Amino acid sequence: MTKSWLVGTTAALLLALPARAPAQSAFQVTVTPHVVRHVADTVALTYTVGVLSGTSDSLVAFIVDAPGILSVGLPGSRDDWFALDRWRTRPIAEWVWLGAYTGANSSSPPLPMTGRGLLGVVPYWAKRNAPLDSVVTDRISDTSAVYDTLIVVEGAHGSTIGVVAFPPDTSNAALGARLDNLVGQVCALGWIDNQGICTSLRAKATPAPGPLGAFIQELDAQRGKHVNESAYLLLSDNATYLLHRL
Repeated sequence: MTKSWLVGTTAALLLALPARAPAQSAFQVTVTPHVVRHVADTVALTYTVGVLSGTSDSLVAFIVDAPGILSVGLPGSRDDWFALDRWRTRPIAEWVWLGAYTGANSSSPPLPMTGRGLLGVVPYWAKRNAPLDSVVTDRISDTSAVYDTLIVVEGAHGSTIGVVAFPPDTSNAALGARLDNLVGQVCALGWIDNQGICTSLRAKATPAPGPLGAFIQELDAQRGKHVNESAYLLLSDNATYLLHRL
């Protein structure tokens, strides 16, 4: 057996192998919240979920933590959609696609929910149409004997805004401190991408009409520039709520 024969045979085998398909990109979504109304202690909002390009998977369900949940609405007929407001003891808002799924480069219709409380930062999960569907496992809470759930979804997860319960202390001073903490949260998440703006907003996040008015004006000026829509809605809504109490 000659060396040239081995080389020729190896080359022929390599040419005979099927071409490997390009690697599929990770399943990614964009979540765009919209505050429909905030009256007294009730907030109505929607989520629009878009699937980014580069994947053949579709979006089949969207879940968001909802500590202040009152109701979850359907974006269409019950033949096409299913909604949940709780999983065991955990309050959530979930929309399940029963009709056509949302594919790459497409977006869901607005997914509506209503809650009682204030806007805060909450986790979300986007379930993709994959061989391994979502897996939900139960575990005992670290702080009580009540069963809660840890949600693990085959797809994507991240942070968005949602309705959370009122804090135990709702004094103006406590709400001012909470607003300051929210600025820190959104800056850490990258929802505000300029450290100077973060520092400026934190200096104005205080329960006084003048600084709060300047806080809202700065948000208005930076909306869509250095402040994304989630940060804008979260911070402006909380600042306005506090301002109306003064």
